[in-house]
Amino acid sequence: MGTTFAEAKRKGGPLMFSWADHVVLYLIWAHNGFDIDKLAGWLRYQTTTVSNAINRIRPLLHQYLTHFWTSSRRRPRPVPFSSLSHIGLLMDSTSVEVFRPTGCFEEAKKYWDGKNKNYALKVEVAVMASAPHFCFFVSKGVPASIHDYTLHLMNFASYISYLLKTPAEQLLLLDDDRNQSSWAIVGDKAYNGAESDTLGLRRIAIPKALIFGSVIEAYANDLARIRVAIEQFFGRLEIKWGIFRHVYKWSHETFDQDFQICCFLTNEAINETELVNNDALFHDALNSVRTERQQARDAKRREALEKYHNSKKRKTALDTPDF
Repeated sequence: MGTTFAEAKRKGGPLMFSWADHVVLYLIWAHNGFDIDKLAGWLRYQTTTVSNAINRIRPLLHQYLTHFWTSSRRRPRPVPFSSLSHIGLLMDSTSVEVFRPTGCFEEAKKYWDGKNKNYALKVEVAVMASAPHFCFFVSKGVPASIHDYTLHLMNFASYISYLLKTPAEQLLLLDDDRNQSSWAIVGDKAYNGAESDTLGLRRIAIPKALIFGSVIEAYANDLARIRVAIEQFFGRLEIKWGIFRHVYKWSHETFDQDFQICCFLTNEAINETELVNNDALFHDALNSVRTERQQARDAKRREALEKYHNSKKRKTALDTPDF
């Protein structure tokens, strides 16, 4: 990391903070999700000074963490206690709430997340199927109206080389079909689609149609049990990083770097404390709160609109002369 910062120092001007101070400042901001002007006030610095420090350290931190976590990814390992031991990655998309984009309605509605009832950016993330469930793949953010499967088609090629089995891994997976040269990647029901859509990728999705008590239901339940780790990862990320627990208030141009930095820093947190069920519960509860908050806004808006129309009708009735 020192090499990265040394190169930046040669290119840039004099620093008000040390590089360590830059990193600490970024972590304080990202963890708490503070407005930069409030953070600057508490630290007794000018807002531009703090903002420039965060903007300066962001690309360097992103460069270092991306290299550290993606240059030599840990290889997949068999999933324990399951007949689906050949699953290597778990994937899902998550939406990060943003403010309504400025501009015309046609542009703004592209960011509308119909599921969570808010404006958002959507990201696809893939984590290891076996513990410690590190995150190795993070897509770029796209408007939330784009379907999960469409986003997957934009990114599936990045998984193929990682999921190819080594000769030792082929011998390790005795219960897997020997004709399969790859580990599998698992998604939820949104990832059902033709195999030809993602040639070269061994994709498994939870079946949409289930028959109670059937073999298919047991298979889907096993997939869902394994897949819970991706929900736990999202929950841990939201617990650790306030900029994504709350509305992301900053430029969409810095979103990708901030999200990827926080995903890789969440890996560091998992190194200290493994993912647990409470992480997934937090993720579900946060999504529920966001949905309820937007539904309350919609109800208030409808009530105000109805009140306006009723008032207009009464005024029209009073202004209309009787004959």
